[in-house]
Amino acid sequence: MRFRRFLAGTIIYAAVTSACAHSGASDTSTTPRIEPPKMMRGDGPRLRSTGAFDARIEVVIDADGQPRMNTLHITGLTNEILRQDIEQWIAQSAFEPAKKDGVPVSGVIKIAVRSR
Repeated sequence: MRFRRFLAGTIIYAAVTSACAHSGASDTSTTPRIEPPKMMRGDGPRLRSTGAFDARIEVVIDADGQPRMNTLHITGLTNEILRQDIEQWIAQSAFEPAKKDGVPVSGVIKIAVRSR
C-alpha cells in the first residue's frame, strides 16, 4: 500500500526527545544546547495489512544518524505483519542525529503512527 493512500486514514507524527543528559544547571552559559534527532526522509510505512491501530515507536539514533535496530521498541501493535512493516520502514529511513552543542551524539526519537 502506498503512503499517500495510507495517509488518508492515518495520522503520523513524530515527537522527539534527546537521550542526552541535561546538566540541570540554571546558568545558560554552562547548559549544553541539545537538539533531538530528526527523521530526514521516509515516505511512511508501507503496510501490508489494514485496520485500526495506534503504535508508538522508540529507537536510538546513533551519532552517524543510523537507527540502532536492537533498541527499537514498538508498542500498540498485535499484528506481526504490521510490526515487520514498521521495522522495515525505520531501518530504511534516514535520520539526522541529536546534537549536543552542535556535535552529533546518540539520541532517542519517538514516533507515533495511528490508523483509524
